[in-house]
Amino acid sequence: MKKNKAILNAFILMIMILNVVSCKETGTNTKDTVSALLRSGKWKLNNATVDGVNKNDLFTGFEITFSAGSYTSSNGDPVWASTDTWVFTDDNATAFTRNDAIVVTIQSLTESNLKLALTWNKTTLGGGRNNSINGNHVFELSH
Repeated sequence: MKKNKAILNAFILMIMILNVVSCKETGTNTKDTVSALLRSGKWKLNNATVDGVNKNDLFTGFEITFSAGSYTSSNGDPVWASTDTWVFTDDNATAFTRNDAIVVTIQSLTESNLKLALTWNKTTLGGGRNNSINGNHVFELSH
């Protein structure tokens, strides 16, 4: 019985050590990992919503490519400038701030899918389209 308890304790200790080591590695590489995934290629729009309403027609052909500290985009005006800079908001790398002070939340990110959210409050377009641009934007992209 003591032998089984010793084996169980050794097993539990090994799991705890592995858990601590894996957490430490993930925590120290978060910014690098997220940055590398963002910079892994050109991201193309799959779906765009504003306040939960499909607005793909406003962002037809939207694409964005990230590099270290900057990005280039096409067909995202006025919400996405054709070129701009960005910096992570904190060490968790769950959001970044653009040069225009807009905070973009990274809702999900994998090697092939990216989901970004931001709030756009500027009134840069006239007429009825103005109201459709303002609001909480979510961009689902892939490559």
